[in-house]
Amino acid sequence: MLKAGDPVDLKLWTKSGEIQEWRNCIPLRYNLDKFGGTSAK
Repeated sequence: MLKAGDPVDLKLWTKSGEIQEWRNCIPLRYNLDKFGGTSAK
């Protein structure tokens, strides 16, 4: 059901104004076709 994509770098701003940097995160893609939904591609 889950597929791992290529590693990515993320930069996030929180509500408090803090900046978080995440490096080499593995994004997951959900395949919902078997449940009747649409798959993220």
